[in-house]
Amino acid sequence: MSEWQSADHASAYLERADRVPNRSAGEAALIDELPPHVRRVLDLGSGDGRLLEMVLDARPHARGVALDFSPLMLQQLKARFAARPDLTVEVVDRNLETELPSLGTFDVVVSSFALHHLLHERKRRLYEEIWDLLEPGGVFCNLEHVASASAYGHERFLQAMGTTPAEEDPSNKLLDVQSQLRWLREIGFADVDCYWKWRELALLVGRKHAAEPQRGSEGRSVTDSSAAAVEMSAVAFRHLRADEVDRAHEILVRAAERLLSKGIRQWTVDYPKDRYLASQEMGWNYALEVEGELAAVLTLSRELPAVWADHFGAATPVWWLSKLATAPAFHGRGVGALAVRCAMGAAYNQGADRLCLDCVYGNGFLVDFYRGLGFRLVDRRDVQFPTGLFDMALMELQMLYSS
Repeated sequence: MSEWQSADHASAYLERADRVPNRSAGEAALIDELPPHVRRVLDLGSGDGRLLEMVLDARPHARGVALDFSPLMLQQLKARFAARPDLTVEVVDRNLETELPSLGTFDVVVSSFALHHLLHERKRRLYEEIWDLLEPGGVFCNLEHVASASAYGHERFLQAMGTTPAEEDPSNKLLDVQSQLRWLREIGFADVDCYWKWRELALLVGRKHAAEPQRGSEGRSVTDSSAAAVEMSAVAFRHLRADEVDRAHEILVRAAERLLSKGIRQWTVDYPKDRYLASQEMGWNYALEVEGELAAVLTLSRELPAVWADHFGAATPVWWLSKLATAPAFHGRGVGALAVRCAMGAAYNQGADRLCLDCVYGNGFLVDFYRGLGFRLVDRRDVQFPTGLFDMALMELQMLYSS
């Protein structure tokens, strides 16, 4: 994608894009797929910001993040949104050939005629990263240039565009619709389909379904521990076995290292092994097993950290969630969120009044992740850890019981 550092290449692309037949019809179809309530929108390969502006006009209370790396595109993005003080947009300089930076979570991720410039391997991995960024209930809408099914179809597209093979963009790396839809389904997206198409232009859409409530055997509302990314018949949430402690501790350490590599601060990387063993002896460590493998681990205890003791006052049936980590082989499959939902169910079935946790406030990722699962921020304070002073957020999920 080095061509995009050239102002001439980027300018020629924008000129062609403005002349694309039926482009407005594809954009209208994309807008029609937006959820009714949108808090944050990410536009990948934003170009001059045309699509993001349309999305924010359709959902005026949302905040946008525009991501591009072409100097000309970044300049035009800043100029467009400087002229729209009614819209809140952060412009981020980032090449999509590299892993997405830590940006928090989003209700909507969109892209318009940008991702087809990536190698197919990177495109597939980017779809996984998009899944990780989406809130439950969020949607990914990719208005894209795709490959025709035949040479004849490609020739007809070029004719309709008023161009020739010699004039084609050398940065194009086109892929057919069905391969991309299959990828989205494999990653865990639901309602995956091509929602609009004109020749080589297509709108590919996938949703990240939120968990639906179901009724327990005693008529109480509990949280569904289902996720589109895994087959529930192959899932078990259970106490961690003694022979799995070493592997679970390794998963914790590697998860912390992965977050830190993304710029997401954790209060410690080397989780003390002796403390983890103590939690195991108390029966507080849990495992999410998927397809016979250890997919995620967490600790669910009745022991509240001393730093938050004054917040709770008199003893209440509070459960504390900590040390959530996903095994590397299961990244991008939604098992972290699934493990939290299972923990919600376990605490609920034990009569907990609320499920609480804390996380670093400033990284912008973990707070949004837990908010997407129903937790709310109830307190915030500086906490001293061996690795430094951290701005910590206390979050809780109130349990609702029906009579």
